[in-house]
Amino acid sequence: MTKKSANKFIAPIVIAGITVGFFISAYKFVLTKTKQAGEQMQQAE
Repeated sequence: MTKKSANKFIAPIVIAGITVGFFISAYKFVLTKTKQAGEQMQQAE
């Protein structure tokens, strides 16, 4: 019985951690792409 209550408590935290990690990596990916595009635009000028 204690195992089920522990899983109900831990599972949302694990899911939230995975989701936050995904969003952080996606944000970093978008940031590097926009920086590269900005640098290429400056070099073209």
